[in-house]
Amino acid sequence: MAHEIIRSKDNAALKRARAIGAGREEGLLLEGERLVRDALASGHALECVLVAESRAALADEWHAAGLDARVVADS
Repeated sequence: MAHEIIRSKDNAALKRARAIGAGREEGLLLEGERLVRDALASGHALECVLVAESRAALADEWHAAGLDARVVADS
């Protein structure tokens, strides 16, 4: 599946992730495939999953599982 690649640092999903990571917004930020898989296995709902462009196949897998998986430029 072809994904639109997020390249802008002004993208709303990236801004939200940065804000959560910096403690400016409430939420939980998970980094890494294992933590995301563990959260899903535990029944947690995820707002969205950001995946590096070099791992776009993983975004396909998660999108097929019903997740809002978005691809972000590696840079």
